[in-house]
Amino acid sequence: MLCGTPSAVPSEARVRHRRSMKRSMRKKARLETTTALDELRALERKPPKRANLLIARHLQCEESLKLSYAVVQAAQNSYRGSSPLLRVPSELLPPLA
Repeated sequence: MLCGTPSAVPSEARVRHRRSMKRSMRKKARLETTTALDELRALERKPPKRANLLIARHLQCEESLKLSYAVVQAAQNSYRGSSPLLRVPSELLPPLA
């Protein structure tokens, strides 16, 4: 082995260091997971905000559902080109010069 070049076989200290790093990474991952779960549980316990309640009520409203379905259908028909084109009334068109 040349001076200053690492050997092909890792030394015992390097092996211990790698094992230690792997253990600390696994421990950190477990800690992050439990922290994230704790944060989610805390969010579950919080009462919903007023805006979220309004959105939920709006999405459960029968009229809102019908309107959203009509908008989706119109958009799909427009995209496919299956809806008939409406003629523009002549009074809206500028006069030809």
